[in-house]
Amino acid sequence: MIGVVLAGGPGERLSPLSKGKPKAFLRLAGKLLLEYSLDELKNAGVNEIVIVVPPNWSKGMPWALENVYIVEQETEGSLESAFNIALKKVKESKHSEIIFSFVGFLSAPKGMARSVLEFYSSSGYPAVVSAVPVISGLETYGFIKLRGSRVETFKPPFSEDRRFGGYVFGGILVGNIDVLEDLANKNYYEVLSSLASKGLLGATVWHGEWTEIGYPWDILESINIVSKLIPSRIEMGAFISRDVIIEGNVLIEKGAIIKSGAIIEGPAYIGKNSIVGRNSILISSIVNDDAVIMDRAKVEKSVIMDRATVGECSLISNSVVGEDAKIGPYVLVEVGKPENIPERLKSYVKFTRRPPRLGGIIGPKTALRPFSIVKPGEIIE
Repeated sequence: MIGVVLAGGPGERLSPLSKGKPKAFLRLAGKLLLEYSLDELKNAGVNEIVIVVPPNWSKGMPWALENVYIVEQETEGSLESAFNIALKKVKESKHSEIIFSFVGFLSAPKGMARSVLEFYSSSGYPAVVSAVPVISGLETYGFIKLRGSRVETFKPPFSEDRRFGGYVFGGILVGNIDVLEDLANKNYYEVLSSLASKGLLGATVWHGEWTEIGYPWDILESINIVSKLIPSRIEMGAFISRDVIIEGNVLIEKGAIIKSGAIIEGPAYIGKNSIVGRNSILISSIVNDDAVIMDRAKVEKSVIMDRATVGECSLISNSVVGEDAKIGPYVLVEVGKPENIPERLKSYVKFTRRPPRLGGIIGPKTALRPFSIVKPGEIIE
């Protein structure tokens, strides 16, 4: 069995957070998004893995691993192009069975790929997918209708079969070389729909936590999931003042500085060389590498990306702050029902009749002046 990580999408839906780099190369809690897919395959016992990246992104990869091959697809964002280049590499390896992991799909605890692989090995289906029961996020890579373990229909996300209470594709696909040949030469949905109509596509249902990071607000859904994938510990080389209060599942990386009077309440991640200032409060949040939370600031249920700064006495909640963004002092992000509900969440609101409580999305390299106010659901770039 060989693994393939599909990391070639540009991540246009994630804009403005994905400006300047593909989605797979965004960092979350110390890892690139593509590394979470890599970890999932390795947890399933897959030791030889191909990573398909966008054109011109194979150079300068931040790590090199044995039996991990980096290949570039010819056309950015094209699934057919990704499957085509994967097919060439798989043929070189002489493997006849392949497990695919789509980047941006996060699940916890680890084990989704393993469950799909085990079912594939015992079921006799030429292809098996992971299926996730959801009531939102149906813009993913396929809507699934099941009869037992057999997929009855596999439809594009905006088809007429998009109903609440069904299943969506969970990001893991296992198939033989013939299935990969078809995926490389035909439309992805046509191939899987054809297999389903012939009774040749199986599925395992994942009942753990799951999200697809397709839109900016989806990153907030990842906080609880990621917290279950990382250990709770304080690394050697982190500096923490004696009067700091730390509760819950918290990972503090090497070089991080937590200053006097700060309160950290998990789940939380504090990245390498990041700083949490005096008397600041961090609750259920991710602070990536080299980010700075200034004195007396409060960050709650938010993700602060690499090298971003949250100014003194600012209040950031239910928000994502992009890479290199600079939030001045005394900035307030209001949390509540947004005036314009993001498209991604409309189906959820329609079904639950509960509007989401959102903060703001602050784009990369964006600067907010002191005393600025960000409205609920506002995207600033």
